[in-house]
Amino acid sequence: MSVQTNLDSLSTIYEYHALKDFLIIRLIYHEVCSSDFIQQSWIEYLYDEQSITNQNYRAVAAAQFQVLNYLCIIADGTIQESLVQFYSTKFITNDFIPFSLFQTQTDSIVDIFQKTLSQTFKRPFEMTQDLLQGNSLMSVFQTNWKFTVLKTSSWSPIYTNPMFYNQTCNCGTSSKCTEPVFINNTLVDGLYIGCYPVETMLQSSLQCFYNQTCLQMILSYFGELPKNVTLRVLSVSNQYGIDETIQEMVDRLFVDQWIINQSYENYFLKCQPTYCTYSYIEYFNIFYTVTMILGLYDGLTVLLRILVPLMIYFLFRIFYKTKISNCPLTQ
Repeated sequence: MSVQTNLDSLSTIYEYHALKDFLIIRLIYHEVCSSDFIQQSWIEYLYDEQSITNQNYRAVAAAQFQVLNYLCIIADGTIQESLVQFYSTKFITNDFIPFSLFQTQTDSIVDIFQKTLSQTFKRPFEMTQDLLQGNSLMSVFQTNWKFTVLKTSSWSPIYTNPMFYNQTCNCGTSSKCTEPVFINNTLVDGLYIGCYPVETMLQSSLQCFYNQTCLQMILSYFGELPKNVTLRVLSVSNQYGIDETIQEMVDRLFVDQWIINQSYENYFLKCQPTYCTYSYIEYFNIFYTVTMILGLYDGLTVLLRILVPLMIYFLFRIFYKTKISNCPLTQ
C-alpha cells in the first residue's frame, strides 16, 4: 500500500511577511574586485603623466584600471541597494503553503530579482556611454579625438581630428574602435587600447593577470614596482574562464555565485497558522481489497446470525396472533 501525503494549513486572513524573514541571498564576487589590480597603489604605479596624450598602453593603463575599480564599486552598490528593497518585499499568502510550493515560489522570486538587477545596472550605464559618443565628447587622454594646430598665432583655431584604430576604425563614427596592446613587439593577451578607456576596458579581459610571466612583461614595461605595491596573480579557479571580457563580468555585476538560503521553518514560525488539516490519498492493492471484502463478509455473517432468529421469531408471533384473531368463537 502506497501513501501520498499533503499538509494543508488554513488561515482566516492574508499573511504578510518580509522576504528577509526566511530568504537570505549571499553573493560571491569575482576575485578581481578584491584584488591588488583595483587598488589605488596599482593605479598610481601605472599613471604616467608624460605619456598621457600618446597613443599607447602606457598612456591609458591607469585610466582603464580606474574604470575597473569604479565598475566594481558601482556594481556592489547597485546590488546592496537592490537587496534592501528585495528584503523588504512582502510575501503574501492567504493559506499556509506546503514546502514544495514554498520552494517553487521563492525560486521564482529570486530568478526575477536576478534578471531585473542586471537591467537596473545596465540601462543608466549604457545611456551614459551613448551620451558620450553622441555628443562627441573628447577624452582627456585624446584617445578618441586629437587636437591639431595648423599654425601658431594669438587667434589660431585649434582643430580636432578623430583617432583611428586598426587603421580603419574611426572614433568619430564609433566609440568601440580598439586595437590590441603590444609590448616590445609582443602581443599582450586580452588587453586593448581604443577610443574611450571605459569602452576599451569593457572589451578587454584579465587573461594576462592570471599569468605571472605575462604580468612580469607589463611590470618591465612600466618600471620597477614601488615598495608599497604588492601583486598576486588571479587564481584560475574562476568558473567563467580566464578569457572572459569585462563586459561579460559587468553583465552579471561581477557575481560569480549566488547562494540562496531558504528557510521553510522560519516561514512556518512567522505565519503561525490558525489550524492544520492533514490529508492523504491511499491506493488499494488486491490483497488489501480482498481482506476488506472478507472482513465485511465475516461481519455480515455474524450480524445475520443474530438478526435472522429474531426476524423469524417476530414473524411467527405476528402470524400466530393473526390466526387467533380470525378463528370463530365456539357455541
